[in-house]
Amino acid sequence: MGLSTLCYRILGKRLDKTEQCSVWDRRPLRLRQIRYAALDSYCLLQIYWRCCEWAEKLGVNVEELCAKQEQIRASFPLFWGRFDEIKG
Repeated sequence: MGLSTLCYRILGKRLDKTEQCSVWDRRPLRLRQIRYAALDSYCLLQIYWRCCEWAEKLGVNVEELCAKQEQIRASFPLFWGRFDEIKG
């Protein structure tokens, strides 16, 4: 399930994906591109807050629940190789 679908199901709004395939290597970025880039993070915060609201209604402590979860470790596959080459 993509973030756009998740936003629609939880927040009732779809993400505007019109800038997804725009030219990202041209500088300066347009304001619409900057907004699009920040939107994923903002949506994730909105989803988290909504889940906290639901948890409160159910009497679930979100902090305790999160503390019990295993830590997720992930690399940045798009940039990792280039970063190692630059550091090298």
